[in-house]
Amino acid sequence: MYLVSGAADGSVILWNVQSLKVHRSGSVQDGSLVACAFAPNGSFFVTGSSCGDLTVWDDKMRCLCNEKAHDLGVTCCDFSSQLVAGSKQEFQMASSGQDNIIKIWLVSTVDPIGVELKCKHILSGHTAPVLACAFSCDGEILISGSVDKTVIIFETNTGSILHTLTQHTRYVTTCAFAPDIPLFATGSMDKCVNIWQFEPKQCFTGTTPKESSNTSVENWSEDDVSTWLCKCGLKVVVEIFQKNNIDGRELLSLTKESLANDLKIAVAANLLGENVRQRQVCRLYADVQPHFAQLW
Repeated sequence: MYLVSGAADGSVILWNVQSLKVHRSGSVQDGSLVACAFAPNGSFFVTGSSCGDLTVWDDKMRCLCNEKAHDLGVTCCDFSSQLVAGSKQEFQMASSGQDNIIKIWLVSTVDPIGVELKCKHILSGHTAPVLACAFSCDGEILISGSVDKTVIIFETNTGSILHTLTQHTRYVTTCAFAPDIPLFATGSMDKCVNIWQFEPKQCFTGTTPKESSNTSVENWSEDDVSTWLCKCGLKVVVEIFQKNNIDGRELLSLTKESLANDLKIAVAANLLGENVRQRQVCRLYADVQPHFAQLW
């Protein structure tokens, strides 16, 4: 098992995680290394530099491919965990840059030793450098965060914009999807981390309560609330919620204090309380497709 790191001096180091020792090292000719990501199969990794190059390396630190990707420098790169449909050795990778754009690449292995990069989409929409990007667990959605303070959600097959989130008040510096549930987080220099839930989305399975329904949270039935609790890993409190007839409207009114004091949920208060703290749980943007709910 390896960990890759890059530095401002252009060096790239592959670490043995078990021994905590350097396995191999290399360097790029120009610029600082500012981004790196392993392919899902672990057979190669990509680095991005401040001069705009993407470089693909194998575990022997051989350069398999080099591509000029962004005119003003790379800021982030991320692989989809899923193979491209119908392919055995082709992955999607995204890179973002100081040039305000994101590129989606098709990365495929070429016999005997080599990798080929093909640009699939050039995604525009941000008005300032894009600092972060991340794929959803199924590879069908890409999110990005920018100096323009927005988060944009893209559909990867077409490259179209699905939604733009404008809740942050400073640069959005990071974003990440949960590995197997329809949640993603965005972090900003406004000192806030926002966690979002798709509501509901066809590209995920088992999102929120009934996938065929666009029911807003305040209209959830008691069964819908129970389903949502199970999805959040809070099955242990389902019986308590059912005994207290908590439906969607009641759910939105809960606070961390009412969970602990009124419902006598001590253990779950810290878990569920965070979901209802400061904001109403799962407040939906019901007039926009796809729907999103900001959890906190």
